[in-house]
Amino acid sequence: MLFKVAHGLCVLAFSIALLLYPSMSADAGTDAGQFCWTLTGFDDVIRCSITIANGAETMAELHCSDRSALTGYQVLGAGLARLSFPTEGQVQLNFVTASDHATAFGTNKVCSWAAGLSTATLNGSLTLECPGGSTTPKFTASAPMIFASCPTGRSAASATGGHGIGE
Repeated sequence: MLFKVAHGLCVLAFSIALLLYPSMSADAGTDAGQFCWTLTGFDDVIRCSITIANGAETMAELHCSDRSALTGYQVLGAGLARLSFPTEGQVQLNFVTASDHATAFGTNKVCSWAAGLSTATLNGSLTLECPGGSTTPKFTASAPMIFASCPTGRSAASATGGHGIGE
């Protein structure tokens, strides 16, 4: 009984705090839309929703997925893109993904994706690294990343390859 009373008082206090707390808003940036790339030799489609962040330095927040319809995986992640400091005329794009696929990416659950893309074409090269661990091997892969129109619907297979980069 005492637990129910204490629980009820906590819920009431939390509810009052939410009602009395001044509302705050944060301008999240400008939605630039969704952009897609295919990977030469693979059926993967990388789709990123891009938001241009507010601030003095031009940076873009990324929410990305990589889907291989033939291999049967989808990974989701987040990252950042900005003009490359060491390489003029290039965009540096990096994001980290999480996967729950039983065999893809050497059974690694977390991987990092890094690409250098031409500012003129948005094509470039991708390097994928999964660190491995005590029970999982390190996994690495690379492929040319080609800017493409985003597919519609749930099917994401492209005609550029027969399996996913994660295999």
